[in-house]
Amino acid sequence: MKIKKFAALLLAAVMCFALFAPAASAAEIANRPADPVIHVHGFVAGSLYYNHEDVENRTQLWPPTADAIMKEVPGAIPALTDIALGQRTEADWERFTDKVAEIAKRLVGDAFGDNNGDMLEGTGAASEYPSQEEVLRRYQNAQDITFRYDWRLSPLELAEQLHDFIEYVKSATGRDKVNITAHSYGSCVTITYVALYGLDSISGVVLHAPAFLGASYDGELMLGQVAFNGKGIANVMKDLIMRGEDNEDAWRNTITALEATGVFDLSEVVTDYIVDEALDMLTEKVLVDFFAKWPAIWAMVPDEMYDDARAYIFDEVIAARGEDVSGLLEKLDAYDRLVRDHRQELLDLIADNVNFGVVAKYNVQKVPITANSTSLSDNIIDTKAASLGATCADYDSTLPKDYKQAKYPEKNYISPDRMIDASTCMYPDRTWFIKGDQHPNESDDTYELFLRILSNDGYTVFTDPQYPQFLLYDAATDSLSPLTAENATNKSTTGFAKLIEFFKEFFKFLIEFVGRFINKPALF
Repeated sequence: MKIKKFAALLLAAVMCFALFAPAASAAEIANRPADPVIHVHGFVAGSLYYNHEDVENRTQLWPPTADAIMKEVPGAIPALTDIALGQRTEADWERFTDKVAEIAKRLVGDAFGDNNGDMLEGTGAASEYPSQEEVLRRYQNAQDITFRYDWRLSPLELAEQLHDFIEYVKSATGRDKVNITAHSYGSCVTITYVALYGLDSISGVVLHAPAFLGASYDGELMLGQVAFNGKGIANVMKDLIMRGEDNEDAWRNTITALEATGVFDLSEVVTDYIVDEALDMLTEKVLVDFFAKWPAIWAMVPDEMYDDARAYIFDEVIAARGEDVSGLLEKLDAYDRLVRDHRQELLDLIADNVNFGVVAKYNVQKVPITANSTSLSDNIIDTKAASLGATCADYDSTLPKDYKQAKYPEKNYISPDRMIDASTCMYPDRTWFIKGDQHPNESDDTYELFLRILSNDGYTVFTDPQYPQFLLYDAATDSLSPLTAENATNKSTTGFAKLIEFFKEFFKFLIEFVGRFINKPALF
């Protein structure tokens, strides 16, 4: 009896202390959501296989293996030599693009979609479910449970698969609802699920670097608007170097010196010349079959480019080939009617009814293959699109000195580095930005932010000092910290060590290739 009284007094004391504890203390911010967390990955986020449902006998289709690529290199040399050293006549370009198409189809042709937007039977992702025991264990440890899928498919097909997976996770954990963290193309899949099934089984959603409003480079590629950017190539090289490394200044000075010689401008001229000569041929022979028949690609073409891209690919290029792609177009139209035409209301439905947040990234040089490669991005998705509407400066630039915050003057939504005005986002209080973090990366700190968004009703960018609206990624520690005026100029990227590793692997590949080509063993 005395033990029970003591326990009761101790519990009362703890409750009293809790009542008088500071309301904003970090300890009170929950980070373990009551419901399991399902991770919906993005585009090209996993391998594809032949016999994909047969764990013991499946073989890799995508990406092509190093051995498969090596076998194709010797056959490509004559066509490449004709372009490099020959007269570069139209016939030379035809031979060159025919060879590119031939190699692409041998390497990954079985990954192409058909005229109905369907994939070769028996090919797909390794999408078997984890055991119910594994699902329960991950749930109990606040770890996410990944929904694996064939990222080539239409969001409507994948939403149906996601529905089945959600039901499986609910059954395994005994919960009535789940949370979802949706990365990149996964945002299209997740929101399509909501359009089909509603929110009855959903308690929270985090959109991580979402492609839901589109990826501009997808649209530009589908419009045939390829343009290499010399400055962008230099920026990519600089982004491989992390501030604070011993050799940082030497590497940056080297790249700057190369810029001054015009070598990057020359590379832009050369690549643009190749594009000008060969793009139409490559579009017809490779791009249409490779990308344009994957329904997923079309879900990520921005609205402002969509009609023109469809007209170019289907009414010009494919029409000239005399192909019937009505089955594929039906899939695209079905997504448009259900989702594309109702973007705002679907987002509002989620934001108004469950715990919700958007996490975008910025100031990583975009892939420099289109005219829009100077826009602020996470290397793949424009920050404006990923944040659902932020006003952004260009890469490594700032907003004009006289720029005033566009909306809600009672709060500050301008980043400390003056690169972003978040007041124009659809949901400014629930949109976070991570500077210097690349599109596919998800650090432990980033996942912790997801958990806090999902665990706390009304969690906003003003709730938690540890996770304000603007955060800085540190590649050396794979961690986040609040972005401030003091650290705003830091440029945290993939690190000098990874630059060295890249060159090491590149030269290893060259040596291995030479060794095989002359029928001698590789040197290491």
